[in-house]
Amino acid sequence: MSDTTKRSTIYFDPQLHAALRLK
Repeated sequence: MSDTTKRSTIYFDPQLHAALRLK
């Protein structure tokens, strides 16, 4: 997954962003 895709996913899915931070 590219960095740009990650940013887009995090932008549209705050819960996923939280899960990624917990890792």
